[in-house]
Amino acid sequence: MPFITVDGVKVHYEEAGSGAPALLIHGWGASWKFWRMMLGPLSSNYRCVAIDLPGFGTSDHLDLPYTIEWYSGFVGRLLDALGWPKAILCGHSMGGMISALFAAKNPARVERLVVVNPPIHGPSSLFLKARMMLLPVFRWLMWVFMHVRFVRHWVARDFTYKVRLAEEMIDDVLATTYQSSISSVRSLAATDVSPHLRSIQAPTLVLGTDKDGVIHTSQHALAAREIPGAIHVVLPDLGHCPMFEAPEAFSKHIADFLLPVPAQAAQQAGLASQQAGLARLDPAGAPH
Repeated sequence: MPFITVDGVKVHYEEAGSGAPALLIHGWGASWKFWRMMLGPLSSNYRCVAIDLPGFGTSDHLDLPYTIEWYSGFVGRLLDALGWPKAILCGHSMGGMISALFAAKNPARVERLVVVNPPIHGPSSLFLKARMMLLPVFRWLMWVFMHVRFVRHWVARDFTYKVRLAEEMIDDVLATTYQSSISSVRSLAATDVSPHLRSIQAPTLVLGTDKDGVIHTSQHALAAREIPGAIHVVLPDLGHCPMFEAPEAFSKHIADFLLPVPAQAAQQAGLASQQAGLARLDPAGAPH
């Protein structure tokens, strides 16, 4: 299981392919596995790295801020550790919010941007069930009872519309701590990235669905409206995680959008990655 160490934080990643670098960022209560189906379709043209955000999956669970602002800054430090001056960013849900904020504040470092069902105006983004988790007593009870399978299934029921989320994905919510789980969702609900979106310069695909039970559909519409020149695609009759309900259509939209990345970007990325980044790691994840 490969890791890369960034500012003393061990970050688990999975990698596939070669070419222009692409960083894939999951959402709340999730892991790199939510992007697993994209590694194959993109690996022939891109060097894809899907990560577990700090506090999630098998990355370190340390005493960290776990705010959207902090995660956005961490993306930049992760790109530095990988030896990537510039990369494609793909983010789902909370990962989309993080990616959009990073792209707005660091336009020179983002080649292309893909956001999938992203919360944009945090205070109005969440449905009632998610908002309930923010209440002081309820959030503690939810965390305690999240270890009961029925409760996890009740929480995950809104993540898909047509099909049931796989058990290993539902169990991802257990791979967090109270701090990382609650701090991140509270920050999401309090963060408004919409004032920053006009600063995004990268070609952007906003991919949304019309049956999302977690993030209001107004959010991806807002992203498409505010990001200059954004392409807006709405997949019908799908829930919050279209990668599991319609993997072929989901993959095709993203692959078709990313295809025009110039060949020289891949060449530059390959050179940079040879000089720094993952090539400098031993199997345990520690820099030489």
